[in-house]
Amino acid sequence: MSVSTEGAVLRQTSEVSHHVRTLETLRSAQGDGAEGITCHCEPAPKAGEAIPLRIEGAEGDCFVASAPRNDTGGEPEEGHPRNDKNKNTKTMLEVTNLYKSFRHVRAVDGLSLHVQAGEIVGLLGPNGAGKTTTLRCICGILRPDAGHIVVGGYNLATQEEQAKRLIAFIPEVPNPYELLTVREHIQFTAMCYGTMDVFRTRIEELLNRFELKSKENALVATLSKGMKQKLAVACAFVHEARVFLCDEPLIGIDPRGQHELKSELQRLRDSGCAILVSTHQLDTAERLCDRVIIMQAGRKLAEGTLDELRAQAQMADSTLEQVFLRLTEEARDAGVVLSDGTPVD
Repeated sequence: MSVSTEGAVLRQTSEVSHHVRTLETLRSAQGDGAEGITCHCEPAPKAGEAIPLRIEGAEGDCFVASAPRNDTGGEPEEGHPRNDKNKNTKTMLEVTNLYKSFRHVRAVDGLSLHVQAGEIVGLLGPNGAGKTTTLRCICGILRPDAGHIVVGGYNLATQEEQAKRLIAFIPEVPNPYELLTVREHIQFTAMCYGTMDVFRTRIEELLNRFELKSKENALVATLSKGMKQKLAVACAFVHEARVFLCDEPLIGIDPRGQHELKSELQRLRDSGCAILVSTHQLDTAERLCDRVIIMQAGRKLAEGTLDELRAQAQMADSTLEQVFLRLTEEARDAGVVLSDGTPVD
């Protein structure tokens, strides 16, 4: 092994060991086992303490929420579906006046959107429109410059742990821990959320459904890009999320895997979950989504059902792709610019 390779392995071993110690802390706190993973751990948190579990990657995201020991960390804000005073409220995700800049470029510029329980909303837009930045702000990987994000009635800024417990995020570029096996990685995710019962119930189904069964004892480092994407999908479905954020989830996945993922998203919608999907596959969005939001230059350009967008574009009986091209081209021709004055490419 070369010095550079050995150094890289040692660095990743240290990183994984840190998060496996977190897993062992969860074992002590929750009383669940973790087969195949053994190491010394820090003392377990005291009763009622939150267990911070934010895992982020520079090139991609391996997202596990900050999970509280118990669901007692504050009451939902007004509008939460569980709030007795608001039983008829069904909004599971609400984003208001969201802003996010990177140096002199404003990636998200005053965006507001909502997703109801029991619907799939497509988040569409040209490259650089701000879709991925929006999703990363919603799940807490990026901190917004301004704006409010409410998940299931919990304010992400002030009730972060409770909000994140409801979120599952499928990133465009997964960054899994490569020295864990496939099965260990899914189990690790379940233990972070305290949902080992879901893991035990669904692990075999998920492994088979996403064709990971033959790889369950293989190190993640040996997986192809498509298999790593399937692993990220399986991890998203192993806890009791109510809001699913999907950033180009079908990229790199084979046709059968795409079919299984779309079927699962439809099942989750029918069970009352809220799903926000960013995609460039407009034909898929047309068939899968109940409503779509079109972004351009960090702003919301259009929103509605396909029929509503057709009416806005004055294109009856057109496909979503045709409507999308008309609306974005009109915005370009009208001189839509970024907030710093840079014209849209």
